[in-house]
Amino acid sequence: MGSDPLYAKYPNLTLAHHIFVLKTPSLAASHPLSQQHLTKSVTTERQAPLYRYLYHPTDGILAGKQPWDEQFYNDLVKKNTEEREGYEKEMREAEEKAGETEVTEWMGKIAEFWARVCDKVRTAMGLLVIEGYGGGHRGAGLIGANP
Repeated sequence: MGSDPLYAKYPNLTLAHHIFVLKTPSLAASHPLSQQHLTKSVTTERQAPLYRYLYHPTDGILAGKQPWDEQFYNDLVKKNTEEREGYEKEMREAEEKAGETEVTEWMGKIAEFWARVCDKVRTAMGLLVIEGYGGGHRGAGLIGANP
């Protein structure tokens, strides 16, 4: 999976860099640029989990750096839910009509979705499911070879 271009772009480490900058008071001169980058990323990639992680008034690691917008957050969650449900519907169709390879690809797309929106727990769970689902063929030897 690591060399597959589908998975190569996540995680986005520039986000981690900008979060670090905002958490470091001595880098205050760079805060506006980092804030702008994170806001753009949250908006364009619809990263509801990241928005909550960063800015939620009680649990956010950067609470107070940007005002919490409940309506904006709910809109992001709604868009995330719609996108995820679309992937899950297509995965169920693949389970009914296609083989294991197609189902594993859809599981990968769902895991990639969670990685894109920065939900590390669901991403890890998705990758474990893929490993468990498709893990049987990874250790298989060459066709016709003795085990």
